[in-house]
Amino acid sequence: MSFEEEFFELLKARAEMRKNDFIDEYGTEEELDSTDRLWYEINFKNTTKTALSRFNDRINCGGYAFEMDACFFPNGEEFSNYISGILDNFKFIRLLGDELLHDDEYLVFYRFINFEENDRKNEGHHFVKVEDDGLVVEKFGCGAPMIFEGWKESYKNSPEVVFAVKKNHDHYFDSKTAITDFAGGLNFEQAVSKAIVNSSNDFSYHSHNYRLKKSQEGEVFVTDKNGEIVADVLTDGTETAVQIFDGKEEYVENYSGPVKPIIEKGKLINYDDFKENKSKDVVDR
Repeated sequence: MSFEEEFFELLKARAEMRKNDFIDEYGTEEELDSTDRLWYEINFKNTTKTALSRFNDRINCGGYAFEMDACFFPNGEEFSNYISGILDNFKFIRLLGDELLHDDEYLVFYRFINFEENDRKNEGHHFVKVEDDGLVVEKFGCGAPMIFEGWKESYKNSPEVVFAVKKNHDHYFDSKTAITDFAGGLNFEQAVSKAIVNSSNDFSYHSHNYRLKKSQEGEVFVTDKNGEIVADVLTDGTETAVQIFDGKEEYVENYSGPVKPIIEKGKLINYDDFKENKSKDVVDR
């Protein structure tokens, strides 16, 4: 059973329970007065319609893409903090980056409009997910799911994030409708600072592992898993400043990976490239 079917059946069962509770308290449809009958007809009479309405109301584009009973809204001014918050809170989600898409994962693409440039409004974002057959689907707010029609013009220059999401994860069906904010995630500089404060040479950020090293001259820098330097660090033990090397920003943020999606008529036509892409084949960036 798919996520949509499972969630819909749960909501329909809950609608039936609410309908029976209403009848137990107020009587059958024939026994209701005009006001109660109107309420009954709108909310309980057609439980299939009620379940569909609740399905659309309870999840937005992010909840639908991640297959969760939740609504996702970016909170804060830094894109990297929001991405970190998602990764920190939901361990079944990772950034695809340079890695192979596993058989038990599916793809989610995400774009974000800069918070400041969007007049400090947080609705400038959108998630879309890829089905196993390559079909790309989306959901706008309380609307019904539909085939992805392409990124709007306002998203054309936005950074694209590629998530790999575990199939059949805990859907959080028992939660109440959530306004899911993730302002608490760390950006790269904050992740480095935390490692220094915790006296930890190793740390992870955006699905990559890093190590802090010090030269004989006392200079501190950050290396990737291959030992290559990606950033310089200036610190007095309390305050920290991090300078990512030119050309390493995309690797550090790890938003997209080397394979760029090609979507035509609602279909990811290079889906196999994401499944066959292995880190040893990636050109160093």
